[in-house]
Amino acid sequence: MRFWQKIFLISLLLATIAISVISSVLLVRSHETILRSTKEATERAFESYVATVGKRVAEEKAKTHALFLTRKQVATLLSDMADNSRNEEVTLEMIADVSDNYSMWGLSGEQKIHSVELKDMSDKKLIRVTSTVLIEGKPYTLSASKDVTAICSSFQSDIAYVQSIGGIVSVAIAGILLWVMIITMRPLGKINAVTKKIAEGNYRERIPVSGNDELSELADNMNVMANKIEENVSQMERLAESRRVFIANMTHELKTPLTSILGFANVLKIKADVLDEERREYASIIEAEAKRLRLLSNKLSELILLGENKLDLQQENIQAVISEISERIAPLLETRQLCLNCEVQPLCIMMDKTLFVSLIYNLLDNAMKASSPGQSVHVTANDDSGHAIITVQDYGSGIPKDKIPQVTEAFFMVDKARSRKAGGFGMGLALCKAIAGVHHGTLDIQSKEGHGTCVVLKFPIVKEERSE
Repeated sequence: MRFWQKIFLISLLLATIAISVISSVLLVRSHETILRSTKEATERAFESYVATVGKRVAEEKAKTHALFLTRKQVATLLSDMADNSRNEEVTLEMIADVSDNYSMWGLSGEQKIHSVELKDMSDKKLIRVTSTVLIEGKPYTLSASKDVTAICSSFQSDIAYVQSIGGIVSVAIAGILLWVMIITMRPLGKINAVTKKIAEGNYRERIPVSGNDELSELADNMNVMANKIEENVSQMERLAESRRVFIANMTHELKTPLTSILGFANVLKIKADVLDEERREYASIIEAEAKRLRLLSNKLSELILLGENKLDLQQENIQAVISEISERIAPLLETRQLCLNCEVQPLCIMMDKTLFVSLIYNLLDNAMKASSPGQSVHVTANDDSGHAIITVQDYGSGIPKDKIPQVTEAFFMVDKARSRKAGGFGMGLALCKAIAGVHHGTLDIQSKEGHGTCVVLKFPIVKEERSE
């Protein structure tokens, strides 16, 4: 059974019970009020009857000039009055006259042992008022009865009528409630349908949101959840694709040097008369390819280290670190006939020095590879609103605009032939971006083909600690 059906049935049941209970209570109270009024009217009629008996006794004594009426005379008088009341609304009768020894009753005054009750006869219902009264000094049990059969029958008819009306009203309420439930639950149906599509993998589906009620809030939250799911799935797909490409590229990069090493090793093994010049040439190739593999291994090790996030952060001065790097690469710059210009302010940041040196060295290495003899490479570091902005600028070949977003991917190379010839793997900028990230920094590349490339690094500055 669906949720809306449960709500509908429970609401219908409660409405039916409420209508039945309220109408029944009102009818019972009305019936009790009518019966109470009838009892009071019967009691008043009985009191009038008793008073009339007293007058008739006095009249009879005056007529017969007797001091007391006999029991037979009183009985005859009461019987006549009862016969005369049979056509009246309240019927009077004498039930019995009580023993002469009335002192045992403890009676005094004119009226004792009074009761009012509803009598259920075989064919009718009566309200009967019964009381023992003293007439001529003797006790008599008298009663007054009123037929309430019509009232009780009317009550039963009213109950049946109310039940039928209650049934009709319940059906009407059921119809209205069903219509309201359908209108109210329609957004929930849309939510359910869209959720099902999302569960089936259609993460672009969204629930239309309208109104300000709880269902609208639920739909909005479901859309937020769908957005997050879509983002996470897209991220996982990108990650899976990048890993696939990474593994494919790494396999390709390993295949080339390994093929060369195995090929020339087999030549040395198989060929019996290898000249010294040939042997040195083959050995040089094997050595170069082995160094290439070792460099690739080092790069991969650095990436693994970054992934584990095992950093030894210390406060270091950027100016001192870049000055140290420029001294190391001075011979390489001279060999390539390049000039390095540094304009670096003494700014301090938190860094893992080994990784930071690798970051700057990789950027300078890329800049030198892209530059032609006679060109310059510029390095600057400035304070910009509490952040150290480091730039590495070259004026070499540059990067095509459509390739800029890809150059930080592992193994991506703009010019594969030139990069491999220069000993590159396409991992330098990927490593640089990862190092910048673990230092809470950013790496941005600005380049124009044929005009050079500028790599911009941004790191939070810390105040330099000074010993007193």
